[in-house]
Amino acid sequence: PVMRAPGEGPSEVSGAMPSTIMQRRSMISGSEETESQAKIEAEVPLAEMFGYATTLRSGTKGKAEFSMEFSRYMPVPEQIAAELIKAAQEEKK
Repeated sequence: PVMRAPGEGPSEVSGAMPSTIMQRRSMISGSEETESQAKIEAEVPLAEMFGYATTLRSGTKGKAEFSMEFSRYMPVPEQIAAELIKAAQEEKK
């Protein structure tokens, strides 16, 4: 599953928000910044979102927030699929 994950915070943390979400195989689809507020719109695989709230709080000193909702399904990248298959086969042994 791929999640829609919009985030927002004060302009002073506008650099930290995209950098924290980009570390999680995300695709940023839009961003907007005013004098006082910064917003980003991103799609991120659900598997990459575990622990993101802590990362975002740390990177923005607790000043930014995000929400998450289902967007769509996409195939898993081949490299990750191969790792998952290998782990499942080893678990069966």
